[in-house]
Amino acid sequence: MARSRRMYLIIVGTILIVAVVVGVFYYAFYRGGVGEVVYGKPVDSYTVFSLELLKRSGLGRNNTVVSPLSIYIALLMLTEGAGGDTRAELMKALYLSSMSDARSWFKDVLYDMLNVSDPARSSVANSIWVQEGFPINKSYVELLEKYYYAEAKYVDFVHNPSHAVRMINDWVSNKTYDLIKRIVDESSIDPLTRIVLVNTL
Repeated sequence: MARSRRMYLIIVGTILIVAVVVGVFYYAFYRGGVGEVVYGKPVDSYTVFSLELLKRSGLGRNNTVVSPLSIYIALLMLTEGAGGDTRAELMKALYLSSMSDARSWFKDVLYDMLNVSDPARSSVANSIWVQEGFPINKSYVELLEKYYYAEAKYVDFVHNPSHAVRMINDWVSNKTYDLIKRIVDESSIDPLTRIVLVNTL
């Protein structure tokens, strides 16, 4: 993965923690035969991706807990910020032919999940944590807020990583009703970290 400004981009899911390095993702999925076909309907793209992910995750061979939805949403948010060949390869890996169709469909899915009636309770939350002063594209942040209901937070990974870690963990704990109290530690952050994407389900 090309690292503009040597930026590390970490994607964290509260059910399955995924550190996404596009080169590894490309090798494991796209070169492995996944993503060579795209689908016109986002629901079909998501279904095929989920089945392939479960097949490759060790399900049935090991004790495995995996949330395809969490991973798919996190990768969609990553794809929204990518460009050129990186964006094209991510879309292939996600079986997508249109990002605009995908984001509209997932916005409806997330809205429905966030408005489940009692007695059931469903909680999905996304956030983007940005290094203070980092020149992130404002339209990218606005897109995540509009279509993925993401919250934008600004922290200092460089000079105050412990505070940034505490802020992320507190946010996750709050969104999961204290079921998950800690998802990152200072070893997850270094002076090159600029953006962290977080999904909870």
